[in-house]
Amino acid sequence: AVVASVDEEGAEVDPFRDTLLRYAGYANEVGESFRPFIGHNGVVATYLVASTYVLADSVYQTKKVGDAENALGTNKALRNAKMATSGFDALLWQSLASVAVPGFTINRVVYFSG
Repeated sequence: AVVASVDEEGAEVDPFRDTLLRYAGYANEVGESFRPFIGHNGVVATYLVASTYVLADSVYQTKKVGDAENALGTNKALRNAKMATSGFDALLWQSLASVAVPGFTINRVVYFSG
């Protein structure tokens, strides 16, 4: 399991957003940029890396909210609603911002560049 750590100042370090792991979410952009050299299967592999990162971050954010709500003694229904909202939010925005929009944009630039 991925566990958040604490930096020198005592602030929580999110392993998916505050460490080098975050660059895994951009793997597909590198793949799209090098499509002419790595071929279709290479690009698919980079999308798998980026998508795995997005899913792992979404699960982590969901679990983090669940743990925080459990510590506060929040009732189960409200805790589950907050967890679902947090997980969906991370999944939606990470999918769009890290995979879909940049991947499509770079794909079109590479395609039209010849």
